[in-house]
Amino acid sequence: MISETLDLLFIFQLNRFCGAVRRFFVRVIVNLGAIGLRFANHAEDSPRHPTSQRRRHDEAIVAFSCLTLSGAEGTVTPRRRADVRTGRRPGDSRFQRPMPPFQFVDRHSLSASLRGGAVAIGNFDGVHRGHQAVLEAARAVARQRGIPAVGVTFEPHPRDVFRPEHPVFRLTPGPIKARLVEAIGLDGLVSIPFSSAFAAQSPEEFVKKVLVEELDIRHVVVGWNFHFGQGRHGTPQKLRELGERHGFSVEIIESFETEDGYTVSSSSVRDRLAEGVPAEAAGLLGWHWFFEGKVIDGDKRGRTIGFPTANIRLPGHVRLSEGVYAVFAEIDGVRHAGVASWGRRPTFDNGAPVFETFVFDFSGDLYGKTITIMPLSYLRPELKFDGVAPLIEQMNRDAEEGRALLAAFDGFTALDRVLWRNWTP
Repeated sequence: MISETLDLLFIFQLNRFCGAVRRFFVRVIVNLGAIGLRFANHAEDSPRHPTSQRRRHDEAIVAFSCLTLSGAEGTVTPRRRADVRTGRRPGDSRFQRPMPPFQFVDRHSLSASLRGGAVAIGNFDGVHRGHQAVLEAARAVARQRGIPAVGVTFEPHPRDVFRPEHPVFRLTPGPIKARLVEAIGLDGLVSIPFSSAFAAQSPEEFVKKVLVEELDIRHVVVGWNFHFGQGRHGTPQKLRELGERHGFSVEIIESFETEDGYTVSSSSVRDRLAEGVPAEAAGLLGWHWFFEGKVIDGDKRGRTIGFPTANIRLPGHVRLSEGVYAVFAEIDGVRHAGVASWGRRPTFDNGAPVFETFVFDFSGDLYGKTITIMPLSYLRPELKFDGVAPLIEQMNRDAEEGRALLAAFDGFTALDRVLWRNWTP
């Protein structure tokens, strides 16, 4: 009896001990699981983690392909907006570290942070809606894979090399092109110096030297009409074959059409500006065309008639229709409204064309400053008047019309709003 009692007591104490041990290990496992979950969440929030990269892509800047034409101006229906550098929306605390600063470099100054990425290749003059489809495709793959998103372009424009007697109307010189590529959300733009010698290399040489050895690409996106190498023998299909040989994937983007079926191209944008319809050009671009220039000393005739102007001499290749425009001008980061005359001043001297901007309600000294001009609306052609008095009357009418038009303007696109997010109206 005593023996049986001791046996039962021993079994009871053993069960209590085993239960305590079991509960201890359960707590250890639970705690380790919680620590692991916190570590996983922290790693996922890291900008280098693939899931974090996908979040950045999902919450990146609004898609610009949603642009539609409405009346005379382009309008958009934006999705969620996010900071172009961090991919972060207001109040989003998951991204603690910003992305590396955008880099605009030539092929000989390429940093390691831009190698091993998804690249979009093209001249991208104008960075129009078709170009944006190519650039955004590269950005999407880069974010999914956690690699850099890089644009690759060529300077000068290839047509300027082969036909220097007919220079191209450059919609976006290098620095402006870089601003647009950055606004779309890529990490960098690499400019490759273009020359006859560069164009003479075979497609295989271009891929091996530039894409594989220098850029070490993982993925490449090109437009349907992309050609490269000697005699333009390199085609998108040839690029795909070379990609299979060298271990990178290739994506080909078809031609981009507007909602009414019009194919977008840089030439069509140039034609719209040459015809004096900047609003239609904006519908093709997905942003309102602008240029930068240094204010030069003029004859100061405008001051004597009550219309002092900031004068800019544009490059000879610019084919903007001559006439009077309602414009926005950016001066030291501040947006101003105004009217401008682009032409030869037939009432006075019929000389070399100058872009003369009368900035409303502004009295500062602009000589030597670099300012930005956005011609929004064409008001009238340049005219020759029978004296100064009728010219002043017409200029007053131009200023009144320009003020009313610009005060009512609300047609900025999504890409405009990213480009000019720091504008102080």
